[in-house]
Amino acid sequence: KLHIFVNVRKENLNELLSRLPALKRPTISPLSDPDWFSINTVIDKSEFFRLLPTLRKLAQGLVVHEPQQILPLEQIGREENNGAPARD
Repeated sequence: KLHIFVNVRKENLNELLSRLPALKRPTISPLSDPDWFSINTVIDKSEFFRLLPTLRKLAQGLVVHEPQQILPLEQIGREENNGAPARD
């Protein structure tokens, strides 16, 4: 898996989100300029080179990290409750 971060103009946001795979859903944060957003998401390594042309076209400031471990929140909750679903 890869964790990617990009900045995207408001006008390109929906198009980029429609093409961007995610572990669940991407995190979208507004930047100090109201016309820009930051997006971060986790994707399969195999998707990265397929996505690169789209990222170059629609986004700026690409940062890529390779996480050592990704634990789904559902899994963490079950481990704390000996395998039972977490209670809210």
